[in-house]
This record gives sequence, C-alpha cells and structure tokens, in this order.
Amino acid sequence: MKNIFDQIFSDKYVIADVNVIQLLMYRIAYPFAVLLNKLHLSPNQITTLSLTFSMLAFVALVADEGWVWFSICWGVSVLLDFCDGTVARMTNRISKPAFRYDHMSDLFKLFLMFLGTGLRYDTNLVWLVSSSVLFLFMYYTVLNHELNNVRKLAEKNKLLSISGEEMAIARRELVHVPNNRIRDRYRIVAWAAKYDLLFQIVRMIGIPLVTINGHTLLLLFLLPLGTKYAVWTFIYFGLVALAGIRARITGLLAIPKP
Repeated sequence: MKNIFDQIFSDKYVIADVNVIQLLMYRIAYPFAVLLNKLHLSPNQITTLSLTFSMLAFVALVADEGWVWFSICWGVSVLLDFCDGTVARMTNRISKPAFRYDHMSDLFKLFLMFLGTGLRYDTNLVWLVSSSVLFLFMYYTVLNHELNNVRKLAEKNKLLSISGEEMAIARRELVHVPNNRIRDRYRIVAWAAKYDLLFQIVRMIGIPLVTINGHTLLLLFLLPLGTKYAVWTFIYFGLVALAGIRARITGLLAIPKP
C-alpha cells in the first residue's frame, strides 16, 4: 500500500530543503503535474493558468460575499503553483533566462490578494494593515534577493581566486558567509539540531510557522471569512516578514562590501 501511495503522490521531483507542509503539497500536486505533463503543457503555461485562477479568486474576493468560489479558484491556483516546478524538473525544462516568471507571478498574486481584501472590507483598519504588510513583504523580497546575490558573488570571487585541487574542495563546500545562526555559534545547539528527536519535531513544526514560502499561500484561504480573520492573517504575515527582514539585514551587515 505504501509503495502505491508513494508512486501516486511521489516526492521524486521535490526540491531540497522544503518544510513538511511544502512536502505534503508537492506530494498532493504530483499526480496533477503528471497529468499536465501528459497534456503537453509547459511549466510557463501552468504558471499562466495559476495566475489566471488567482485573478478569478481576486474577482470572487471582491464581488462575492461568500467564500466558496474564492476557495475553489485560489485552491486551484495554489495547486498549479506547486505543479509548474515539478513539471519543469520532470521534463528538465528549467528556465534559463534570468527573468523568473513563476516568482514574478507569485508576487503579483499576493498583490491581488492584498488589494482584493482591502476592496472587500473597505475599512481604514484593513487598508492600513494590508498596505503595511504588503510593503514589509516586498521589502523582505528585495533583501532576500540582495543577500542571495551577495552570497553568489562571494562564492564566485572565491572560486576565481583559487585553482586546481583547492577549487575542487571549494566547490564541495558552501562558501562561508556569516549568518549569525545560533546553531553555528554553539556546539550543543548544533548537536541538538542534528541528533535530538524533540528538537527535530520542534524544528519540523516551527520552520513553516516562521518562514515565507509556497506554503504561506495557504494562509490566504482565511481572507474571505471576515475582517477579523483577514487582519490577523495579515498581522501574522507581517511579523514573519519582519523576522525575515531582520535576519537578512543582519546577514548583509556581516558581509564585507565586494
């Protein structure tokens, strides 16, 4: 039975370092990705479909007082969001241009949900919270890209400055860029992170709660349930974004300017 389940809901094409909720979503999306691949839909076409359903969800959020149509449209959009990358890896059609269509579409989808929530409830509180959190998320995204680019540049510069056997060793190791993680500074914490079962369980539950990734889109199902749910969803989203901003500023401050 387990083998049949693993074949239907495979994690074969799951990218590394996903959290438990993302892993579950990738497994659920796998049979749909197989179907979309058999229909000869490209990853970009799947991304476009996801974007289209997010627009329909936006219309439902603004025009429909209920939650059913929004949930259906947003659910399809999120599902397709987990399918496009799977199909890309399945068919080895990873995008080569620097422009990341899937990532840009995710930003647009989030903007639609924030805007749609403001238009749905149209109160000063909702507009204030949604606008503030949207700014925090966009700022977090900019800092995240900046940190990733600096790390890649540091790795490139290190590889350019060495040759031969040293380059082979460097390619197998992550270029050291200070990130001030507690487990990197204290051996006991590093040991617990690697071997302690309780720590692993807490980490498995905690990582989805304090990170922004594909699983975060699931929170937005709460938006049409009422002003209170929408505001608290945005506040939580904003707090996670603030924590991410702090971590990335700390990381950037620890890296010398190239």
